[in-house]
Amino acid sequence: MISPKLAAAALVVFAFSLSASAAPTPRAQAILQLNPVAYWQFTATTIEQPVLDQTQNHNDGYFEGLASGLAGAGPDDRAAGFGPYPGVNLTRTTIAAQGNAARSIIAWIRTTNLDVQAILATGTPAQSEAFNVVMYSGNGVVGVMGFFDDFYPTSGRNVSDGNWHMVAVTYDGSGNLKIYVDGNLDNATTISYSTSGQQNYIGRSNHPGFERGFRGSISDPAVFNYALSPVQIGVLAGTAP
Repeated sequence: MISPKLAAAALVVFAFSLSASAAPTPRAQAILQLNPVAYWQFTATTIEQPVLDQTQNHNDGYFEGLASGLAGAGPDDRAAGFGPYPGVNLTRTTIAAQGNAARSIIAWIRTTNLDVQAILATGTPAQSEAFNVVMYSGNGVVGVMGFFDDFYPTSGRNVSDGNWHMVAVTYDGSGNLKIYVDGNLDNATTISYSTSGQQNYIGRSNHPGFERGFRGSISDPAVFNYALSPVQIGVLAGTAP
C-alpha cells in the first residue's frame, strides 16, 4: 500500500507535469507535425534559462544577451527581442544540413531596421559553407548569405515595415533556392551549397566580427532537413498563433 505522504507527493509531481506541458498553440502543432529538426518558442523569461528545442532532438541553445519572453506574433506566442548584439547560441546543435543536402528555415520576424541583419545562421563562415537567412542592407529583402555579403537573391518584398511577417527559405538539394514571405513565393534562384560545420545562431550571423545582429523580434523559428512545399508553407503562414 502506498503511504498517504507518497501519494500526496506523486499527486504534486503529476500536477506539476501537467502545468509544465501546456497544450501547444495551433501554430506550434502545425510546425511539429511537419517533423522539424529543431523548433524554438522563446518561452524563457530570463536570459539565464536555456532556449529549449520543442522537438525530441534536443537542439537546445542559450541566450548571449537579449530580451526574452516578449510578446510574439500572436497572443499565445513569445518572441525574443534582438539588438545589435549576439543572440541565441546554437553551436552545440546539429541543425545545419551538410553538403548540398535539402533544408528549410522558417521564422516570424518584425523589424523596422534596414541594415544587413541575420535571422538564423547555420554552417561555417567559409566560402560556400554557410547558409544564413538574412535581410539585405537598404531594402529589407529576405535572402540567404552563403558566406560574406554574397546575397541570394537580391530583390523581393520589403518586410521592414514594423509588422509581423512569416519568412521561409527552402533548398531542395538539386540547386533550387526559394524565398517565401507570408506564404507567397517572393524570389528564387539556382545555386549549389557545400555547407559544413555547426556554427549556428538565431539573431546573428556566424561570421566573426560581422555578426549582423537582428534588430527587432523573432518568433517561432524552425529548421527542417527537407524542402517544405509551397502548400506546407502556406498552411504555416495561415496558422493562428
